[in-house]
Amino acid sequence: MSNPTGKGGFQDRKHHINKNGRPRSFDALRKMAQEMFIRPALDAGGEPVKIDGKPASIVEVVVWKMIHSKNPKEVELALQIAFGKVPDNMELNQKGEIIIKVIRE
Repeated sequence: MSNPTGKGGFQDRKHHINKNGRPRSFDALRKMAQEMFIRPALDAGGEPVKIDGKPASIVEVVVWKMIHSKNPKEVELALQIAFGKVPDNMELNQKGEIIIKVIRE
């Protein structure tokens, strides 16, 4: 159905326009997310969030919260971001069987 009011689509709601549009690929989405994460983090009052007395980016605040979380999965993810994933060891014994050792605490 056409527009029965005769008003233009976004005329009354110009702030709802997505000027950049939907990302065309995952790489474009990744780039957009990276650009958003490096922006300065702001508190509820619009003031810059500071870590150790310095203004922090959004990604710094997210990682800081992960490191100081009580959830061990978040801490583990922060460690993996910082130092890489711990490899799972795979070994072959004399019989050609695969032995997989997964060490979890």
